[in-house]
Amino acid sequence: MMRPPSLLARATTLLVAVVLLSPRSADAQLPRQGTPKVAPSADRVQLTTLTVGTVRPDLGSTVTVQATLRNVDPNYAINIPWTIGIAGPAGTQQLGSGTASAVAPGASVTVSASWRAVAGEHVVSVSADPTNSLGEMAPNPSNNARASGTITPQDVRLLTFAEALAAGAQFPGNLQGRPRAEPSASSTPAKRVSSAARGRGRPLFIADCITPPQSPPIVTGAKAKPVAFANLTLRNGWTVRSVRVLSRGQDGTRAIGSAGGSPVTLPSAGGTSPKAEFSVFADKGGVFEALLEVFIAGPAHLSPLR
Repeated sequence: MMRPPSLLARATTLLVAVVLLSPRSADAQLPRQGTPKVAPSADRVQLTTLTVGTVRPDLGSTVTVQATLRNVDPNYAINIPWTIGIAGPAGTQQLGSGTASAVAPGASVTVSASWRAVAGEHVVSVSADPTNSLGEMAPNPSNNARASGTITPQDVRLLTFAEALAAGAQFPGNLQGRPRAEPSASSTPAKRVSSAARGRGRPLFIADCITPPQSPPIVTGAKAKPVAFANLTLRNGWTVRSVRVLSRGQDGTRAIGSAGGSPVTLPSAGGTSPKAEFSVFADKGGVFEALLEVFIAGPAHLSPLR
């Protein structure tokens, strides 16, 4: 006749059963993530923002691109792949890629890449989980990819006298006044007033009334309002970036004796007209010179004058 199991034997059998039914140690760590694992949603990740530092960067400058990825799944996203690329005249290139790790449900993460601006129109594109490694219901749904507007790098350079002249710009003198001289049958006063000449590729405003030694003395004098870049309009998105006047000893220019000058009208930054007007004068023995620099900016792949 078999004896019923002892109390100790029954307790031992119960303990073994409990151990066999316990979860394995690897699964036991899941709750430490703070969110119970539930059935995944059809949509697991979204691209919520795409920002570009500037859509009109200066040629050669660095442009920063940032995108925000959001985990819309009820579970932690262990790895979210992403890529940032740019397309332009030279084709498509990848600017950056990576994996966002351990993104909590409902949380977002920002990724970024940079690009050195080159000539031509470009468009940045960003993709989250481009190969659908997360197993969304439809590969690459529309909320997993974004594209920027057109990025057009700008060239900044000097508008030269020669190219403006070739494009039909006018440089009228608009002379006012005339030489004054004491009556003399044997003397001829000397006077030169230039509206614009080639000064290192820039308009050069000159008032020059140097008179050679004569007897009796000759009195000369003249004034003018010379104009540069008249009847010229910048094209294809080019505008005036900045204007600089070099005069009175700067950059090789000069002011001698009773002579001088000042701008009447200078081009406005952001405008399409580079027209400038000066007021200059010189008396006997006087010389005034001024160089005008007009810097223009516009799409590096387009001409400012054609």
